[in-house]
Amino acid sequence: MGGFFTYVGDGIHASSVAAWDGARWSALGGGIGSPPYPYVFAIQPDATGFVAAGLFDHAGGHFARNTARWDGTGWHTFGSGMSSGAYALAVYDGSIYFGGEFSYAGGKASHHVARWIAPPVHVPRRFAADRSAVRSPGPYRAGQPIRLSHVGNAELEVGIFGVDGRRIRAFVARPLGGTLQATWDGRRDDGSRASPGVYFVVTRNGSDPPAGIRLILLR
Repeated sequence: MGGFFTYVGDGIHASSVAAWDGARWSALGGGIGSPPYPYVFAIQPDATGFVAAGLFDHAGGHFARNTARWDGTGWHTFGSGMSSGAYALAVYDGSIYFGGEFSYAGGKASHHVARWIAPPVHVPRRFAADRSAVRSPGPYRAGQPIRLSHVGNAELEVGIFGVDGRRIRAFVARPLGGTLQATWDGRRDDGSRASPGVYFVVTRNGSDPPAGIRLILLR
């Protein structure tokens, strides 16, 4: 959620942007800042996290002119950003479109509308063979059900991978009625809690190509 505020819920400090996981509020790093009134007008999920557009010059303590991306652990900029406020955005087919009062985007003349061509999302090489099976990410709270379509009823190996390709958790689940349902408690194999961010949930059955989805683990 974005807007102009400094607190959400029961006194949780969150500067103009916050996340609601269905049960509780959480701040997104240092939030958005720009004295005297930092404002987020639009926020949308993309392939690696969330994109915010508005009227601000800092995100998570870093210089960011009116646009920024949250990847689950920190804020990142879109180059040099927009010369003035960005009031609308849309994510479509690997690109991000911004609209607003700006006349320059990334140092290039761009009157009120601009397009950011996102770099390809890194898919760990060990299961990159089935990119078409990897859907767009969604916010995920530990313990929620994970559902994947699957033909057959044989047990499947389910692995949770970080964006670096390392498996942090593994377990076995059995499909029922064409759907595999599993839950992840947000912990690694050693019992420690995984950090918020983007993860891949991957299934494998013998020699069949692996398939999966991306999730954004919330705090």
